[in-house]
Amino acid sequence: METIEISKAAYNRIMSKRRGDEAISTVILREIKKGNNKADKMSLREEIDMLKKTGTYYTRDEAYKILGLEK
Repeated sequence: METIEISKAAYNRIMSKRRGDEAISTVILREIKKGNNKADKMSLREEIDMLKKTGTYYTRDEAYKILGLEK
């Protein structure tokens, strides 16, 4: 089993999605399967703002490689 560190906000978000005594790993897997993450729902404007804040830019080829996609 792996151990990870997450922020208190992320932990609270996970716990709020929990059903009864459900394991945290089950909650995480369910949310991943639903595709319910912010990256999928991020608008173009939010993506541009995020890139400006991080200052990290990638070429198209680098982005495909990072995401594991083929051209």
